[in-house]
Amino acid sequence: MDTLKTFKTLSLGLLIGSTLFLSNCKKDEKDPEPTPVVTPAPTNTEKLTGKNFKLTALTVDPALLGVTDFYSQYDDCQKDDLYRFDTPNIYKEDEGATKCNTNDAQTKTGTWAWNTDETIITTSLGGETISYTVLSNDGTTLKVKHTEQLGGINYVVTGIFVKQ
Repeated sequence: MDTLKTFKTLSLGLLIGSTLFLSNCKKDEKDPEPTPVVTPAPTNTEKLTGKNFKLTALTVDPALLGVTDFYSQYDDCQKDDLYRFDTPNIYKEDEGATKCNTNDAQTKTGTWAWNTDETIITTSLGGETISYTVLSNDGTTLKVKHTEQLGGINYVVTGIFVKQ
């Protein structure tokens, strides 16, 4: 009987010991993965505003007076001009380092606005309003086009502006 009592005591001890041992064992827990911070893509307004742009290309299609590359016809005093879109809707044209006419103001100020889906920019400056379709706008390069009618012919004028 002693053997049976010893066996029961031993079994009870093993049971209690294994319960304590197993309850103290934890699985290694990994730190939870940090929640990624999602930065929203900049809006067209954010990509457009608060920086100076310089015209680097200007073409017309079909050719006007035999010319398609209008930028090559510009004087240096026109090629250094800067264009700026600020908030709230302030549009500026700056003569740059050299003026074509010393009597011209260094900076002319007007307004600009997007259409509802931010695909067309309309500028108003000095009594002239022009709407430009935005072909691309990545915050560094702005490519736009607009159509002008002269003598019953529609001319598509495309401009590329680069952030300065």
